[in-house]
Parts: sequence; C-alpha cells; structure tokens
Amino acid sequence: MSGLDEAIAFARNRVLIAQAFVDETARRERAGEAVQILAEFKEAGKALDEAFHTIAEQGGKLNDLLSRLHAASGSHTPSYEQLDVLGFHAMQTALAATPWARRYRPQQPYQRQHFGSLFNGWATSIENRLRPLLTETDEAA
Repeated sequence: MSGLDEAIAFARNRVLIAQAFVDETARRERAGEAVQILAEFKEAGKALDEAFHTIAEQGGKLNDLLSRLHAASGSHTPSYEQLDVLGFHAMQTALAATPWARRYRPQQPYQRQHFGSLFNGWATSIENRLRPLLTETDEAA
C-alpha cells in the first residue's frame, strides 16, 4: 500500500505545482492588464485637467464678452446674475454625470442646463431684437 500512497502523494504534488504555475501565469496576465488600465487611468486624469483648464479659460472670457455684448447690443440680457446662476446649473448638470455626482445637491429637472442650449437661447433672443436694425441698415445702403 505504501507504493500506492507514494504515487498518490506524488500526483497530488504535481497537481499542486501545475496549479501554482497556472495561478502565477494568471497573476502575470492580470498585472499586464492592470498596467494597461493604469495607462488609460492616467490619460483620463490628464484629459480631465485639460478639460477643466479649458473650462477655466473659456469661463474667464465670459465677463468681458458679456460686457462687450451689453455695450454692442444695448441689451442687458443675459445679466451677470443669469450667467452666474444658470452657468452654475450647467456646471452642476455636467458634473452630475461624473463619479463625484453624490458630492453635489441633486438638481430638479427644471434646474438642469447645458451651456450650448443656454447660450444659443440668449443669442437667438438678442439676434431677433437686432435683426430689424440690421435689415434697416442693409436697406439704407
């Protein structure tokens, strides 16, 4: 019987060695995958920094643009307060789609804004008021 027990022990030992090899190979594959994911993770962080740099850069231009728009159009729409409040709502709407959404107060559906539609709406309103003036200028020329 001892020969059979030795053979079984030897076979079990071989299975354990094979399993350890398979486990090590799987760990190496996961490590390689993790390194690739980390490269994407770092790229996402860089892209977020660039996006917020763009937001800060474009946002920094808005007060000057709004002052110039008020002077050129004679309209005070949008007001600085509207830009502040509705712009903040647009920022919150955008941030609600990020992993940090739980850090912000939930918005009511009527509070959700998007910069493009917000700015386009203001532009359309002002352009509609200016159109008759532009038509009169074209006719006079």
